[in-house]
Amino acid sequence: MKKLMPLFALAATACGHQVLERELKDLPSLRLSVTPVAIPSKNMWSVLNYTWSFGEDCFRIPAATRLTINGEAATVENLGTTHLGIDGSYRCKNPTFESPPRPADEPRTEFALSDGSSNLRAVFLGLRAPRYSLVNGQEQATVRSGAEIDIQWFPATDLLEKVDVFVMKDGASTHWIQNPQVQGNHIRLTLPALESGNYVLRVNSKGSAGVEACEGFNSCHAGFDERSLVPVVVE
Repeated sequence: MKKLMPLFALAATACGHQVLERELKDLPSLRLSVTPVAIPSKNMWSVLNYTWSFGEDCFRIPAATRLTINGEAATVENLGTTHLGIDGSYRCKNPTFESPPRPADEPRTEFALSDGSSNLRAVFLGLRAPRYSLVNGQEQATVRSGAEIDIQWFPATDLLEKVDVFVMKDGASTHWIQNPQVQGNHIRLTLPALESGNYVLRVNSKGSAGVEACEGFNSCHAGFDERSLVPVVVE
């Protein structure tokens, strides 16, 4: 009897978990998530997330649903189904579209989603642009030990959510500056006491590409986790 229990539990979980077709307008708290962002050579995945709790039914969007990106059709990877987790329970697999790489110099990237009865739209700024930083507006700034500096993150339209800065010398980190002051694309901090010499500031940033429009979605997010290296000379 003990050997049959895991199989019985798995069958009960699977039977109680249905995949129901729903139009886009009927998906709870529908959110658009785009990834990866800052890797121009990689294909993109556009995922439709919705509110779901463990044990609830999953949703499948209509087969007629289409997604275009700046007018180019994306490929349906999955309309919505379930998948078996490592713990033996079923979870929802969200509707997903795959699309070819976008140009790095594309300033605006428009996502248009339709299932025939609803039309949703999102526009991201600098979606595949290279991420980089300047210190005090310079590619290699000369600064003083203990001085306040202003690191500018680009594209300036990015929405920064978490930033850490590492002071590097000869390839090794000497100081870690957590959660500096962030305002827009400006990262302001006070340098620690440093000996004169050549240093590199490694700026680690998590955030999302700027959003010009998010229509019909509960939220639109094109996340990135990037780093940039900025040389500085300490006098």
